[in-house]
Amino acid sequence: MSEQRLGILGGMGPQATQDFYQRILDRTDASCDQEHLPTLIWSDTSMPDRTAAILGGDAEGCYRRLLDGARLLERGGCTALAIPCNTSHYFADRLQGDIAIPLIHMPRETVAVLAADGKKRVGILATDGTVQTGIYQRECAARGIEAVAPPADVQKLVMSIIYDEIKRGEKGSREKFAAIDRWLRASGCDAAILDVMLPDIDGFTLCRTIRKKDMVPIVFLTAKGSEEDILWGYGLGCDDYIVKPFSLATLYAKILAILRRTKQENQKETITCGAIRMDKQSCQVFVKEREVQLQNKQYEILRFLMEHKNIVWSRDALLNHIWGYDYIGVDRVVDNQIKKLRSALGEEGKRIQTVVGRGYKILDA
Repeated sequence: MSEQRLGILGGMGPQATQDFYQRILDRTDASCDQEHLPTLIWSDTSMPDRTAAILGGDAEGCYRRLLDGARLLERGGCTALAIPCNTSHYFADRLQGDIAIPLIHMPRETVAVLAADGKKRVGILATDGTVQTGIYQRECAARGIEAVAPPADVQKLVMSIIYDEIKRGEKGSREKFAAIDRWLRASGCDAAILDVMLPDIDGFTLCRTIRKKDMVPIVFLTAKGSEEDILWGYGLGCDDYIVKPFSLATLYAKILAILRRTKQENQKETITCGAIRMDKQSCQVFVKEREVQLQNKQYEILRFLMEHKNIVWSRDALLNHIWGYDYIGVDRVVDNQIKKLRSALGEEGKRIQTVVGRGYKILDA
């Protein structure tokens, strides 16, 4: 059997090519150089701008350049071709007809994953060329998914991120991403296809940012496997922490379990912990039959701990979740509220335990 060799037709732009290949390396379970996938990369930085060519009437010249690059990789012994550029897939079906090796159709594969995940309404965040030529819209329609293109003001932000920042070697603006995110949420999209890289932000920071606003399930997939990193991840509020390499079957099972638990917890109007009973609809708390009067922050702390029983939460994590800001300095506002909460709960207050050097947890047993 001949050697499998991937050809990457890149340079559109160079950062996208670099990012694409890095993702391949990160997802390859290899313990030595020889276990990685043989790859040829042709980074053609002289390739005409695809959006300008397609919308400006010079699509044929752009296609001939793509075809030359594809045939170059084919002659180099590549057995499959990938193009890390969404807009270039305007030519994908025609290109496949002119070469002998299979072209991995990035938009088609992306939409297939979204369909398998049950997504129904997807925002398209891409270049004007990708959006106006309907590359993703056609693939979504074939899978029964509604593709939603941004209004003009949001599309202008997307184009600015791509052309004014990413293609100049800069990271995408967080402020612009935030505005785009607000549009996605307001539009009722349950997923987004991004033709751009995320802003320069690490997973821990992103987790902290999300937890300030939302309790959506978060799972870390990372090579950082030290006990310190794992405890830090859980302290920030992740639901699971999985260290690479990992089994895809195990990951799938863990995600399903988290989603089932989250759905069940969200459906419960009453939660209990020992003799403590909380009615989330009326915001009332009872110890046995006695109603307990709590201040707002005390109620929120108790609810958070009861929804995450037996898990240790640091002061930083509680401040992020309850107050919505990062813990700085020696302020003991969390300690003071916990002390008052324990007192209000009486004997049941002993369920809230201090874990020295780490934080607080509530015991269910």
